[in-house]
Amino acid sequence: MESTLKLTNALADPTRFTIYQYIVQNKKEVTVQDIADEFNIHPNVARLHLSKLADVKVVDTALKKTGRGGRPGRVYKLSEKVVQLSFPHRDYQLLANIAIEALASLQKLGKDAFLEAANNMGKTLVEEQVNKYHKGKDNLSHEEKINILSVVSSLIGYFPTYHEEEGHFSFEVYNCPFYESMKENALICQGHNAFLRGAFEYLFEIQSFRQVTKISQGCENCLYHLIVTNEN
Repeated sequence: MESTLKLTNALADPTRFTIYQYIVQNKKEVTVQDIADEFNIHPNVARLHLSKLADVKVVDTALKKTGRGGRPGRVYKLSEKVVQLSFPHRDYQLLANIAIEALASLQKLGKDAFLEAANNMGKTLVEEQVNKYHKGKDNLSHEEKINILSVVSSLIGYFPTYHEEEGHFSFEVYNCPFYESMKENALICQGHNAFLRGAFEYLFEIQSFRQVTKISQGCENCLYHLIVTNEN
């Protein structure tokens, strides 16, 4: 309970929470000066916010050489440790791990069922967002579709960055909310791919969908490339 109160107190400050979101979305090392410049605050204030986030272990901190000589500087980055809050405490991660292990034990049958369910969930969550526009997916603008994909991604903890050019999409995810679980079971990573593909398939006609880099393999991000032949 004490750690929960410390965490909620640390993130209750609007500026501190915004700084945390910035670190989550970029998943890059930042310095006190980086945060001071980004949020137009004094370095001492930035240092206080970062220290509070490090104290509750949602960001990690270390000393790193700058390459310009002199003493190493302190850097901050998103913690790989997953933090969950629930009142009263409920260990949903444990339940999810049990379910995935059970499916994995069924080998191909279980794997296929898991991936199909993940794909369908991606489509279902997108459909729920589409219904909020009250005009059907065929009448959505391209920008509205991309916004829906961003909202759905954020529902499971992703903060993707989208790029596109003449039907070719790429999007990057710098934070993996299930990194700890994926280290134990590769099926989870495949499920995420199926989920994201399902989300896109509901809105677009997909010709190609592939993952280029993976955080679980030591890359700094998960990078996806896909080709959209035409819009639904």
